[in-house]
Amino acid sequence: MENFKSFITEKVVHDKITVLILTNSKAKKPEIVTGMILKACADLGLACYTVVTTEAWVSDNDIEKGTVAIKNHNGDEKDIEVETASTVVFVRAGALQDEIGLALLGTLQNAGCMMINDRDGMATCDNKMSAYTTFERNNINTPRTSLVNNEKSIIDAHDRIGGKFPVIIKTLTGTQGIGVSKVDSMESMMSVIQSLWKFNAPLIIQEFLKIEFDVRTIVLNGRIVASTKRIKQKKIFDPIATWAQRQNLIF
Repeated sequence: MENFKSFITEKVVHDKITVLILTNSKAKKPEIVTGMILKACADLGLACYTVVTTEAWVSDNDIEKGTVAIKNHNGDEKDIEVETASTVVFVRAGALQDEIGLALLGTLQNAGCMMINDRDGMATCDNKMSAYTTFERNNINTPRTSLVNNEKSIIDAHDRIGGKFPVIIKTLTGTQGIGVSKVDSMESMMSVIQSLWKFNAPLIIQEFLKIEFDVRTIVLNGRIVASTKRIKQKKIFDPIATWAQRQNLIF
């Protein structure tokens, strides 16, 4: 995939770029990130559309012309046509939740749109174990992690991440700290795991690291373009910092 900076400065001019936000949200009021993208595009004078995966469909994909036509793009019966060579698609996590969303994502990707992120990247990020193995393969330091898929695997998984307490129990998928627990003993660990299994939740166990903050980083084409310092709340185990804390951007 071409570098985004080159894409917007060499291939086309700003007013020709079209931005699509692929999401499954039908809410009239945009979600925070979607709203930020819409505002940024408005400030730059770029055409930007939300494409709701449960409402929209591709009515035409002309490879020779390099265009894609999308009908009912956000459920209001309006249609759009985009030139794939000058279209950037921001993929929200909700687009991965069903086969329809994945099919629409794949269609736009295969048509030649610039994807942020592409299907493989989104699938990796959506699965915490896949993300862990990807980090390991690329020598990126990350807490030791192991799957726990039945009672026999619990002790072995705990030993493989260091055999100490506290540890972190997480659902295999999910964001914003939902499904994350810190446990301080074997008894608590067994109880939390068994409780989550009652809801058929696939789980991982992860070593606990004492940190003051973490850094969320945006990487584009192998280059770091922005980072956010997320400060840990004092004396409280909170897997999600407040929104205000996460806005402390470092460039």
